[in-house]
Amino acid sequence: MNKIANPRKEPPYQVYWCWDISYKCNFKCSYCIVDTWRETRYLTPEEWNKRWNAIYDNYGSSHIRFSGGEPFCYPKFIDLLALLGMNNTLNVTTNLSFDAEELVRKTKKVIERTKIAIAGSYHPEYYEVDDFIKKIAYLRDNGFHVSATMVSWPPF
Repeated sequence: MNKIANPRKEPPYQVYWCWDISYKCNFKCSYCIVDTWRETRYLTPEEWNKRWNAIYDNYGSSHIRFSGGEPFCYPKFIDLLALLGMNNTLNVTTNLSFDAEELVRKTKKVIERTKIAIAGSYHPEYYEVDDFIKKIAYLRDNGFHVSATMVSWPPF
């Protein structure tokens, strides 16, 4: 790949990534076709950060959109967000089954610099709607850009 002469450090970014970081999921939805426990090779957050820093050095800031399976099933995913968020904007599509307080605590510096977008996917087989809304509100109140989606599947 050729290095960009003047990589941008602020939006609009020259590189946009969609990263299915893992196909593991902690939910076993009756309608889902994801192979939830396929073998995956995991790098540490620090190993990934080295690779993303090389991309940053060559191309500037990126926008990274995480999905999967459930991205928060990736080992130390919150630590990875905290590292990658220092140079990039982040978006995560998630079932919201993670520890929201841990996410807020570990990404505080990132949130002060740039926003992390969380797209919460409501799974009616696993969440009461009031609990889902409370978690979305908690993340919003702590500086995250949040949106909510719902699985469009009968009978819901």
